[in-house]
Amino acid sequence: MRPFIFLLWCFSIGGLLSPTLAIANVSPRVEIPLLTPPLSPRTPMTAFLKAKRYQGMAQSLEQQALQKIMPKTTSPRANVMILASLGMPKASLQALLQQANHYHVPIVLRGLYRNDFQQTITRVQALIAPNSNEKPLLGGFEINPQVFKTFRVSQVPAFIVVGDGKCETKAPCPTENFDVVYGNVSLPNALELLAQGHYKHLLRGMIP
Repeated sequence: MRPFIFLLWCFSIGGLLSPTLAIANVSPRVEIPLLTPPLSPRTPMTAFLKAKRYQGMAQSLEQQALQKIMPKTTSPRANVMILASLGMPKASLQALLQQANHYHVPIVLRGLYRNDFQQTITRVQALIAPNSNEKPLLGGFEINPQVFKTFRVSQVPAFIVVGDGKCETKAPCPTENFDVVYGNVSLPNALELLAQGHYKHLLRGMIP
């Protein structure tokens, strides 16, 4: 089966690219680093292992803190997701967040904003609650770099519908098992384009 492909303007993780499009939901996976057991501080290797241990603890605590301010996924619609980046324009991200909340579709991010934990928190807070008197946007929103690897996504936003039971491992997913639309379009428009592909039956109830 040949992959289903569209052509639209899209962003790289760092900025706007020339027109592109291609043709994907997997369960979110969060991996917590294993901590090295305490060792006697008698050798340089022991000191190195202890440093790695505390690094793992810090990463785990950062992930827990980030989850407290990230919107929680509310019953995401199976098989459909949006891959995005906090580096995208704020207006585009807020629009996607509102649409994702309406359609119960999770938004997946590849990593921290500018590779900085505090800047990520500030960015997310500004997106989900731009004004203190407004109700926070509570669409699905998480960090999961493995999803980007599974579907080989390097441009955002990417709107994906994946076949039932497909792409559930960490290995790159065969293109015939999912459809993806890349481009700066709304979620409703992306769903209409995806409905022209191989998995229209999975989008019933989401489009007229």
